[in-house]
Amino acid sequence: MAQEVLALCDGNIHYGSRLAAYLEQQKAFPLRILFFSDTTQLMKCISDICPQYLLLSEEIYSELSEGGLPAYKRLFLLRKQKEKEECGASRITTIYRYQQAGNIMRAILAELGEELGRNDRSLYNIAGTKIIGVYTPIRRSMQTSFSILLGQVLAAEERTLYINMEGYSGFRSLLGRELKPDITDLMFLAKEEGESYVRLLECMINTIGRLEYIPPASAFIDLAAVAKEQWLKLLREIRKDGRFSYLVLDVTEQIQGMFQVLEECDVIYTIEGADAIAQAKLYEYEQLLSFMEYDRIREKTKKKKLPSVHFAEMDFERLLYSELAGYVRSIVKEDFGLESG
Repeated sequence: MAQEVLALCDGNIHYGSRLAAYLEQQKAFPLRILFFSDTTQLMKCISDICPQYLLLSEEIYSELSEGGLPAYKRLFLLRKQKEKEECGASRITTIYRYQQAGNIMRAILAELGEELGRNDRSLYNIAGTKIIGVYTPIRRSMQTSFSILLGQVLAAEERTLYINMEGYSGFRSLLGRELKPDITDLMFLAKEEGESYVRLLECMINTIGRLEYIPPASAFIDLAAVAKEQWLKLLREIRKDGRFSYLVLDVTEQIQGMFQVLEECDVIYTIEGADAIAQAKLYEYEQLLSFMEYDRIREKTKKKKLPSVHFAEMDFERLLYSELAGYVRSIVKEDFGLESG
């Protein structure tokens, strides 16, 4: 089947060409991108390329509306105003112009997800999303650094989502900005409105480089209120949908149904510690798994002793250049067969 085409037309050549280049580089974006800087150029080529989708700036849309828009399946309109405006046509979707290119891509995918998914499941991972859990009973073990770095290395090759299950993640302080909506908002909206988790989360995703993530809970009490059944439904929807190749879960005891969440994982990484106290905590955790007959968790667990690493200051994007990165790349190569540069 020939790849469907999205024609991007924007009079700001610098903006439009950069957005087109970004979309072309994304493995998760299933459409072929063609960029045009004015309506004359677009209309001259329209009969040859026959694009199924249009992505237009407001000015270009106004020009084309006067002379008649070319045929298309769906039009995406880049608005300067953040408020959603009605365009009077069901096939027109407005997208705020001044935001990260990744958010624009996800807005397009969120609108086309059901249509593309119905007609061509090859756009997604037919085998389903592989779920990777990271959990250790040992505190200050670099679990979050390891989880994010693992996600970043995987994301360099395949679309990867990271979910942090901590009540106090520190993300807002480390990133220096508010993160809303967060994972608990996703759970609340999906439950109250009967919406698909996957459809909702596409609109909430933030990025660390190429790694996509849902902002962690901003309030511990909200996280603790999320039922075990909600977590399991979320994981199963993501696995079945398959738009992500990998899902990395940064698991803690602060969620309901922690053991059931770990059972859903395909592989679990448990970080070991070198000192006697850390070893004692890990021993008690393993004894509990045996006592409660969580044999599947034990079978899927791979214990890892991380190399000693000192961070002068934490910067998520610079993790890829830390001493820990080489160790994580070796794990990804061995366990998932991916060669990440």
